Amino acid sequence: MTKQNLADLYFSQGEWQEGLHAYQNAIEAGERLYYAGLSIESKDVETSQNGALYRHAAFSAVRCGKQDEALLLLERGKTR
Repeated sequence: MTKQNLADLYFSQGEWQEGLHAYQNAIEAGERLYYAGLSIESKDVETSQNGALYRHAAFSAVRCGKQDEALLLLERGKTR
């Protein structure tokens, strides 16, 4: 959650590169929590909470000129 808060702060300030890096870290942390989840309910919570991470990371990637990375992030987010 802290990594997401930091990413959201960078995003709100237009610090796209820092935001992208922070979102990528938050996504990785969310993935680890998802796979560590013992129940379907805990996995559902992680999935619902992490949807915006992928969209904001993709937007930040576009602002950094990384369109290919943005598309990959959006696709990864859709599979969640």
